[in-house]
Amino acid sequence: IKTPLEFTAGRRNEDFYKMHFDVAHQIRDNFRNLLMTNFGERLGRADVGANLKSLLYDMTSVDSIEAVAAERITVTARRSLPMVQIKDIKIGFSGLDTESKDTRSGEKYNMSGSSIGLSGMNILVRYDIPRLGVTDQAVEVLLTIGG
Repeated sequence: IKTPLEFTAGRRNEDFYKMHFDVAHQIRDNFRNLLMTNFGERLGRADVGANLKSLLYDMTSVDSIEAVAAERITVTARRSLPMVQIKDIKIGFSGLDTESKDTRSGEKYNMSGSSIGLSGMNILVRYDIPRLGVTDQAVEVLLTIGG
C-alpha cells in the first residue's frame, strides 16, 4: 500500500487504495516511513525507526546533531533495510542560518532559516539497491517541532 494513503475511487479493476507495483518505489516508501518513525511509535515494536525527531530538542552543536543523525540513519538502514546501500546523507536545518555539509563527502551547502532557534531538520539520503540493479535513488524527509 502506497503512503500516504490514497483512494482509487471510481476506478474499476483496482484495489481500494493505491498500491506500489515496483519494488524500488516500495523500498523508497518504506525507507521514508522508517526515517520518520521514532522509537515507541510502532505498536508492539518499540525499537523500529531512526528516532530522529528527538534530535530537534537537543541543545548541542549543529555538527554533533548532524553526526548523530547520520549514524542513526546508517544503523537503522543496515538493520531494517539491508538491501539499501547509502551513498550520502545531507542534513539541513530550518530556523538556523548555517552552512551544513554532506556527512559523507564533506561538500558544503547553505541552509538558511527565518526564525530563531532550531525548528526543523531536512534530511536527504541518496542510496542504491545493488541486488536490484537500481542506482541513484533518493529519499527526503522534513522533521519539524510540533508535527
